Amino acid sequence: MHCKTEFRRDVDEVWATSCPFFQPEAALSVEVGIMAQYMYRAGRTGAPGRWDLERAA
Repeated sequence: MHCKTEFRRDVDEVWATSCPFFQPEAALSVEVGIMAQYMYRAGRTGAPGRWDLERAA
């Protein structure tokens, strides 16, 4: 797995973007696993957050 990383000075946070993960059960309506793209951020508190970028079958 490879993610892109960047430091966003305007919000003083470190971001990891385009992080692909295989999700075998991403949703109840999905019959097969999918590759999901996520974004992670580490703000001043150091507590990471995660956001879904997109899902592609």
